[in-house]
Formats: sequence, structure tokens, C-alpha cells
Amino acid sequence: MGKGEDVRPRSALAKAIPVLLVASGVLLILMALVMKWQSHERQEALLRAYDLALAASLTAGTASDFGRELDAPALEANDPDSLDGQTGTAPLCVITIPRIDLTVAVAEGVDDRTLRYAVGHFEGTALPGQTGNFSVVGHRNAAFGELFNRLDEVEVGDIIIVERDGESYTYVVSERLVVEPEDTWVLDPTPDARITLITCTGARHASRLIIRGVLES
Repeated sequence: MGKGEDVRPRSALAKAIPVLLVASGVLLILMALVMKWQSHERQEALLRAYDLALAASLTAGTASDFGRELDAPALEANDPDSLDGQTGTAPLCVITIPRIDLTVAVAEGVDDRTLRYAVGHFEGTALPGQTGNFSVVGHRNAAFGELFNRLDEVEVGDIIIVERDGESYTYVVSERLVVEPEDTWVLDPTPDARITLITCTGARHASRLIIRGVLES
């Protein structure tokens, strides 16, 4: 060791910095895992709510409005399955895409809270099976839900099954495209019965992946 070389021990802060960095990284990973678990659990609660509403409507022998509040024990405010401690709402419908092994509950609305735990239906667009453009959107990232994380694997010719009020509707994928956020024409009404699924592309810019299908006769 040369003369005059600083032999003072490293400060406590300097020693602590690597430990703090590692701890921060672990904390971020844990937070992401917790958010992913919450998203999964609340999506499962929505699917159970759909089954409860369907069973209730079949028992009563009447059609059920799945967009209204569901007064069912599994979704009371003090139940762990309720959404954010509030009375839950039954899903609008359930979408199944066999190609990607996806079954997901769809709720009315596209606000941030809804999209954390469900695929959201654009209010004002058609309902499943109706003439018009049944349009929905879902996230595909760990922080805000991974419900549509494999949507990019869907190909033209694949089928999308939508269940609502005990009825099942099959759409055949007719096109895949990428648009910009301002391209809201993808939500426009259509003269026939169609479905439009929207998610992000995963690219750095805010482009959107669009999967569209036509109702099978």
C-alpha cells in the first residue's frame, strides 16, 4: 500500500447502498406478485359471480340482467371475494378463447378499477350476439392485469366464444391489426354482429392490438 493512500474504512452509507438496492428490487418483485395474485383472485370471484347469477336466473325461470348489482352471499361487502370491499356486480358476460386457453369475465365499463380485475366492455357498443360492434378492452401487463397477455397469439380463423344470460355466441376471428390510440373508429357500429378485442401491443409507443371477429351464423 502506497504512502498517503486513504485507508479509512468505507462509510456505513456506502456499505448499505448495495443492500438497499437489492432490497428494493426484491420489494418490487413481491409487489408485482401480490398485484398479479389479487388480479387472479378477483377475476375468479367475477367468474363465480357469473355462475351464481346464471344459476339464480335458471332457478327463477327468468332472464337475469348481469350488468346490475348482484345480491348474492358470495359478494357481500364483508366477503373477501367482494371487489375492494364493496358489493360486487355480476359480470356482463364471459369470453373464452380456446387458442390461448383463456376464460375471462367481462364487466361493464373501461375505468382503471374495472380493468385491474376484468376485461371491460365499452358502454354504448353492442352486447354479445347483437347486431353491431361488441367491443372490449383488457390489459396485458403484470402491474395492471395480464388477462389479454396472450392475445397476440390469436390468429385469423380462430374462434371466440361469448356466454351471456345462458346463451352462447361464437365469433370467428376475421382480422388482426395494429392501430394508434386515436383510431377510435374500431369502436364504430357495424351492420353485422362483430366482436372487437383491444389491448396494448407491448411496444414502447402506445399502439393497440386489435382482434376482430364475425358472429358465426
